[in-house]
Amino acid sequence: MTKTLFSSIIVPVCIVVLLLAAGLEFAGVQYVADRGGAVLVVINSASPTDFSKQVLDGVAKAQNVLELRRLPAPTTVTVDIKTVDTHAQNGSAYYHTCRILAEEIARHRVLGVISSCTSLTEKPVIEICRSLKIPLLIAVASNDQLLSANTAGIVFRLLPNNSEQVREIALWASRYQAVAVFHESNDYGDFLFDRLAAQMQREGRRYYSFPVSQYTEFATLLPNLRTYQLDSCVFLGYSSRAADLLDKMERSGLKLPILLSDGSFSVDLQSAMRNYSFPVSLCFPTDPGMNGVGLKGFGTYGYDGYLLLSRLRREAPSRHRPLASDAFRVIAGEGSQGGTDAANPLHSYSFDALGEPSGARFAVIPATGRFP
Repeated sequence: MTKTLFSSIIVPVCIVVLLLAAGLEFAGVQYVADRGGAVLVVINSASPTDFSKQVLDGVAKAQNVLELRRLPAPTTVTVDIKTVDTHAQNGSAYYHTCRILAEEIARHRVLGVISSCTSLTEKPVIEICRSLKIPLLIAVASNDQLLSANTAGIVFRLLPNNSEQVREIALWASRYQAVAVFHESNDYGDFLFDRLAAQMQREGRRYYSFPVSQYTEFATLLPNLRTYQLDSCVFLGYSSRAADLLDKMERSGLKLPILLSDGSFSVDLQSAMRNYSFPVSLCFPTDPGMNGVGLKGFGTYGYDGYLLLSRLRREAPSRHRPLASDAFRVIAGEGSQGGTDAANPLHSYSFDALGEPSGARFAVIPATGRFP
């Protein structure tokens, strides 16, 4: 009861106080009116992934494209936040994250925000942008509970959500008789495992759960796969633990096919995956029109997010839209016909009522195939 009261009343009040203290308005009009508005890129250097680097690479490439074409290119401001305790939302880390974002938005006339945070860290970013009505483009976080009616028109996700990923993983697992499911004990791993387990139970499929922490010794777990006569593996987690599992499987001579969730993607692991003696695949968000810019992993979403916001800056004032989010909804909904155009070479996007990308999906990509 106390926790619910804190998260539903006290935390939002604290956020409002922070924003007012920073001298901000809630209308959001000033951010559209200023054609020199900056793009705020939120990263998390404490994350166990290199997603932020991938997104920053995409943003930098998009900015360079516009500059080479002598088109207006918004300045970028990078703000680094740390992992927060979003279970209780009452820790100092959550407050610190809100304060950092409020201060940066006060310092710059922010046109929009691109976030490369994982789902664990995304909640305070969403709360700040929702309060200020500043468009937020989610480039990494795939938890399908992040978007709601309260964030509609403000928050847009560029990649498909985890419900889509679970469907694709379950489809892959249906090819086998008994699956070992390794899942990290965090928001990301637990969420995927709960959904996948429910799906496999509905289908009457056999699986064994292996929770994973930073202290898990895979060498002691792998003999169980032979004991239980399992014929395949799924890993739901991040790249550092995925790499350790793959190495231990190789050393043990366990040649079972394994599917890694999208959180496992890293450029280094991608290179190593081709060297294992057993089949390795990755479940990754994909779009047939999204691989033409030479970026790795989530870099495509940083690239597209920057171009969408730059187009908003050019077109929103002429449309006489009262809020940045309204103009952005129209522009993003129209997308760019044919995938690219001469003035703004981004891929086509449209969104549903909650801000989820229409038609976005996951695909299983073999390690020997072409990665995003």
